[in-house]
Amino acid sequence: MIKNLLLLPFIFPFIFITSCSSKNKFPGKDICLLIYDVDKKNFVEEINPHVCQRRLPAASTFKVPLSVMAFDSKVLKNKSTLFKWDGTKHSIEPWNKDHTAESWMRDSVVWVSQEITPQIGEEKMKDYLRNFKYGNEDLSGGLKYAWLTTAPFINEPMRNSLKISGAEQVRFLEMLWQRELNATITAQNTTLEILASEKTPKNFNFRGKTGSGFQDPEKLLRIGWFVGYLNNKEKSYIIVSNFTDTKKQMEVNYGGKEAREFAVKKLQENNLW
Repeated sequence: MIKNLLLLPFIFPFIFITSCSSKNKFPGKDICLLIYDVDKKNFVEEINPHVCQRRLPAASTFKVPLSVMAFDSKVLKNKSTLFKWDGTKHSIEPWNKDHTAESWMRDSVVWVSQEITPQIGEEKMKDYLRNFKYGNEDLSGGLKYAWLTTAPFINEPMRNSLKISGAEQVRFLEMLWQRELNATITAQNTTLEILASEKTPKNFNFRGKTGSGFQDPEKLLRIGWFVGYLNNKEKSYIIVSNFTDTKKQMEVNYGGKEAREFAVKKLQENNLW
C-alpha cells in the first residue's frame, strides 16, 4: 500500500501551500498530479504533493465508489440495468434519454446517481464509505448532493460535504485495482469494466473518470478531477490529477476535461502513453 504521500499531515495544508506558492509553475491553478506504479508501490511522478493532500469535493469521481456500492448491493444487477428518463430536460443533452449502468458512467449522468443513492440508503452508504476509507466519509450534504458542487445543471445551493484528496484517491483506486475493497469481486470487476477506456499509442489500456465542479456560486473558479488506470500485461499504474483555479475564468469549460488532458500530457512525458 501507499506509504510516503499519505504520511504528509493533512491537518497543516496552509503551511505547505504558503511555502510552495512562490514556486507555482502553473499560474492561475493549484495542481496535483500523481502517477503511481502499482507493482513497485512507488510514485513515477508527484507534482505538488502538498496540493495532493488537500481535500476537494469528489464531484463525478464519486461515481467510481458509487458503482461498487450499487453493484455490491444489487441496486445495479449488471451493466445493462436500465434507468428510465422522466422527461425532465437537462442542459447536458446526453442525459436526456434512458440510461444503462454502463452509459451512466460513460456520460456521467447525475440524475442516475441521484436515483441510485436513495436505493442504497444512507446507513449502508455510510458503511461503504467507512469501509472504503473514502475521503472524509461525510454524507451530511444529503444523499443526492453530498459529492456535488454548484453547477449549471444544478439549481440547488451548494451542499457538498463529501471530500477527498488526490492522495486518498490513489489509495482507494489501489484497493479497487487489487480487489481489496469490502465488496464482492464481481462488483469491483464490473466497475472497472464500465469505466470509459481507450488504447494508447503504446498499447496500454487507459481508463478512468473525470469530475468537474466549482468553488464559487458564480461558477468562475473551477475544480477539475481525473482518476484512472493505465495498464498492459506487464505494468499497472494509477493516475490522479486535480486542480483548482486561483483566478476567475471568464470563458468556463468543465474542469474534468482539462484535468484529464493534463494527466495524459504527463504520461506522455514519462514515456507511458
